[in-house]
Amino acid sequence: HRRKKAIVRLSDGLLLAALLRFISGVLRTLTASFSADTVYALAVSGMAIHLLTCDYKYANGMLGDEEGKYTAQGSSLETHPRPAFLGGTVSLNALFFSTALLVSRIKSNATSFAFVLSVVTLFAFYPASRHRIARRYPNTMCGSPCFFVTALLSISAWQLLSPF
Repeated sequence: HRRKKAIVRLSDGLLLAALLRFISGVLRTLTASFSADTVYALAVSGMAIHLLTCDYKYANGMLGDEEGKYTAQGSSLETHPRPAFLGGTVSLNALFFSTALLVSRIKSNATSFAFVLSVVTLFAFYPASRHRIARRYPNTMCGSPCFFVTALLSISAWQLLSPF
């Protein structure tokens, strides 16, 4: 079962990376006719919606390990290998809206691909891993492992937005 799950996740990741690489050029020119102020105001609004609607209890391990309850159409993980996103769909959509807006202001296709890939990793894939880490290591002496991983991923995404 673990091997099948790993193969499905790997194929999903490769498909996502190929798709993001293909559309990074389109995303980069998406809002060319919009003013920079409008793009940044909409991006900040989308991020604010994300912050207000995200389910932080799940990501921080405060909810139980009831993943089978939250999969698509009520199916369990055994019958449906791709569990639904548990952080809130409104939150995730608002964040990806902001990401698409910000990517449209990046000059390079490769940088826009890397930025979108890091955002997808940080906000779509990482919450489930963060949940498992927080459940396994609820209180540690040297700080939460989740804090260090989140800080590292956030800094790497932030660096992609800064001019070279």
